[in-house]
Amino acid sequence: MNSTPSIVNPVTPAPTITLAPNVASAFLLVLAGFIPLLGPTIVKFGTVIVNSSVYVPASNIKKELSRILLEEGFVRGYDVIEDEKQGIIRIQLKYGQSGERVIQGIKRISKPGLRIYAEKEELPRVLNGLGIAIISTSKGIVTDKVARKENVGGEVIAYIW
Repeated sequence: MNSTPSIVNPVTPAPTITLAPNVASAFLLVLAGFIPLLGPTIVKFGTVIVNSSVYVPASNIKKELSRILLEEGFVRGYDVIEDEKQGIIRIQLKYGQSGERVIQGIKRISKPGLRIYAEKEELPRVLNGLGIAIISTSKGIVTDKVARKENVGGEVIAYIW
């Protein structure tokens, strides 16, 4: 019996392989099924296999997340590549002097099946301030530090450290 496990879930359409910079990362992204999810999760896989940049389908939320990652020093830069469809975001990953990745971890908190909200007094601290929490507020998508400063709460999207 020669049975090979199927890599692509038949219920979910397969993401386009051309969005990843090389074959190894494309295989990992398809296998993990993370392309339709949070854009920076793809960044996590990009740092695991040492890519200089990763490509994600563009959306307004992913653009804001990329902006926050840049402002907080987790990535070298990002740019939006316009195409006939929704566009693509290229995120240039950042590594330390000895090649260690700057993004040590990303954890998605609020999910479609279970939304997690925090009031202004209960905003989470990630690793005692060494990481950031991404919060979707009435004033846009901001970090936990900015949300505390503006005295607003909101939906906790992810932790990044």
